[in-house]
Amino acid sequence: MTSAFDQIIIGAGLSGLGLAHQLKQQRPQDRFIVLESRERVGGTWDLFRYPGIRSDSDMYSYSFSFKPWRRSQYLGQGARIRTYLDELVDDSQLQPLIRFSHNVEQASWSSEQGLWTLNVEHNGELQQLQCKVLISCAGYYNYQQGYRPTFPGQDSFDGVIADPQHWPESLDYRDKKVVVIGSGATAVSIVPEVAKTAASVTMLQRSPSYFFSFAETDWLHKCLAPVLPAKWLDKLMRTKYIGSAQLIYFIAKRWPQAARNILKWQNQLALKNSEQHRQHFSPDYDPWQQRLCILPSNDLFKCIHDKRAQIVTDHIDSFDAQGIQLKSGRHIEADIIVPATGLNLRLWGGMKVLVDGSEVHSGKVVNYKGVMYSQVPNFINIFGYISASWTLRAELSYHYILQLLQEFERQPSQRFYPKWQGDTADCKPMLNLNSGYVQRSAAILPKTGMAFPWLSHDLYSLDAKALNNSPLLDGVLQFEDGLSLCDFHQR
Repeated sequence: MTSAFDQIIIGAGLSGLGLAHQLKQQRPQDRFIVLESRERVGGTWDLFRYPGIRSDSDMYSYSFSFKPWRRSQYLGQGARIRTYLDELVDDSQLQPLIRFSHNVEQASWSSEQGLWTLNVEHNGELQQLQCKVLISCAGYYNYQQGYRPTFPGQDSFDGVIADPQHWPESLDYRDKKVVVIGSGATAVSIVPEVAKTAASVTMLQRSPSYFFSFAETDWLHKCLAPVLPAKWLDKLMRTKYIGSAQLIYFIAKRWPQAARNILKWQNQLALKNSEQHRQHFSPDYDPWQQRLCILPSNDLFKCIHDKRAQIVTDHIDSFDAQGIQLKSGRHIEADIIVPATGLNLRLWGGMKVLVDGSEVHSGKVVNYKGVMYSQVPNFINIFGYISASWTLRAELSYHYILQLLQEFERQPSQRFYPKWQGDTADCKPMLNLNSGYVQRSAAILPKTGMAFPWLSHDLYSLDAKALNNSPLLDGVLQFEDGLSLCDFHQR
């Protein structure tokens, strides 16, 4: 086994590449590598290839502050985001640091050694690597399999069932009858794109969702780009979109009925006050109890209004050879069915985590400052916002990690961890949404406490203020080489 690395980053997606850039720039003395289970960088943006794949956050705040988005299109298409990440790898010369097809199956911490030992599968062989600090940037969902309910009779369907998470490259949907099951970000991205050439497109939803529309091209960026210095424009656009996203979220949480009315009014205008609004776009929950879907220039509503797509709100009874039978008695014919039915959550890339011989159960630990977990030493997890651009929280975490590593160098101890001394009975799951994918995975979600540093803010400005203004040595973060921590994780 080679000597221990200073840090090992798991995941070469957006979060992992951003952190690798920061470590390379700010800590050139450190030895670190990035382990990526796939054969390319990009994470989500390399995996998802379905028609219409795009960001569901604005790119001005989703892009890194050190590599700003300089296009007038405020949402990024999947291919363009992949190019953005490839450029980051090339510009920062990260390629030599990334080890592809390396899947971390288990990570074991030894307080005696002061090291993490990783069992890594590579091309069918098992390797072991060691590091002082382990950083998971593996996202929060299962890359291998999305959520796929079993529909009665699905094996009898004569057409194609196309999984959005593993979209068939050769699938031709031109002049075909397509049914997309779902009403989340994936479904509303697929429908307008497929509707351009398909014979018919039906978005089949069990219940309505909220949608919010922005113009596809930002007029301010388009007008000012020719005359304003790029750095000034970068700052302006980032500030604009961070502020607007926070305002929308604040209104939704503080005045949910007002938020309902605003979204209802906007949707009615887009649908020309048709009856479809009441039937298909009136959810029975408040905005931001589930993630709010963005429609660039009302593309979904335009498809529906122009009869290029239809929306059906109903429950599936069964599949048959020709399509889908609904519980209302209606039948929808289909050549292609796309089950955009959601994600399966998975923490830490699915690896098993042990601390001094005891397994760490993700649903029993408490999150600290959004980056660490109770009594899990030298382990950091990048977990972005759900209610705002993921990258905003990631960049806050990078800043904190750099401070933490600097302090770790000064300390004589081999380990650091946040010490939880309370009862988890009053804690709540880390994701505060009632979306199906969150509720299905509540048991594996880490907990949050009732106040900072065990509770992070949903609003970026408040979160940044709390994280940046709190002392690193806050009495909770421990630097010590004491007893084994296995007892804590056996509770």
